Amino acid sequence: MFGGRAQIQVFVGCLLVAVILGQRAFRPDSAGPWL
Repeated sequence: MFGGRAQIQVFVGCLLVAVILGQRAFRPDSAGPWL
């Protein structure tokens, strides 16, 4: 049921979350729009 496309979507989702959390961690002053 889970093919390559699903794995890619999960990877992109995790990567996006990591980028958002990274921005909030390194630049707390610009975390407004992410909240």
